[in-house]
Amino acid sequence: MNRRFGFALFWLSASLATVGCIGVPAKRYLPDGSEAPPKYCARGIDYPVEGLIDDMEDGNNRIDATEGRGGYWWKSADPLGSTIGPEDSQPEASPDGNGLAMHAYGETVAVGGDDNWGAQFGADFSSVPGYDASKYAGIRFRAKMGADSSPNVRFKIADVNTHPKMGVCTECWNHFGRDVNLSQRWQTFEFMFSALEQAPYWGNPRPGSITPSKLYALVFEITPGKKFDIWIDDLAFITCK
Repeated sequence: MNRRFGFALFWLSASLATVGCIGVPAKRYLPDGSEAPPKYCARGIDYPVEGLIDDMEDGNNRIDATEGRGGYWWKSADPLGSTIGPEDSQPEASPDGNGLAMHAYGETVAVGGDDNWGAQFGADFSSVPGYDASKYAGIRFRAKMGADSSPNVRFKIADVNTHPKMGVCTECWNHFGRDVNLSQRWQTFEFMFSALEQAPYWGNPRPGSITPSKLYALVFEITPGKKFDIWIDDLAFITCK
């Protein structure tokens, strides 16, 4: 392959959240020496049964316990007046008859200051920090919003370098993620691990990519100054064919 062409193809693939590009990606390695997931899947995406994180149909707030997972859903809001509900973090019946889904609603205030970070909900991957998802290439989920909701949500994954409970970061919480724009209809979102990025200008450390072998939690973040009504369903890891 022409070297310049290969470089251009590398950056084109990195810009895509969903995959399906052609070509053969070169192997990449993370700072700990483990092999990084591909930038894209040359032959398309696969959806292994064991990759299920949570389809909500069991009706409880625990994710699927396959392969050492089994963490719990949670919700939180900043102390300056932002709100998020319902409090129990249990799946609810989707208003369109689409089975059970995780629901979060509320409003985030915009008052300024470091403590005004908005609201979040998500799930830890397991009771033991450092879940190894290195066999997977990325993650998928379905999402929608209510009629009066802001469409803007940031999807993030906490890992060894960004969550304080992992004991590495000195400036924590800048998880790798992507911004998502929701609609009032269910949409499926698929992200390669390598497509996730930290927010610019802050966080310590700032590694080149997420570390799939040491994940802590998945997070849906609503920034300050927004009213939100969000539904999430069918979360799963994906692999390359």
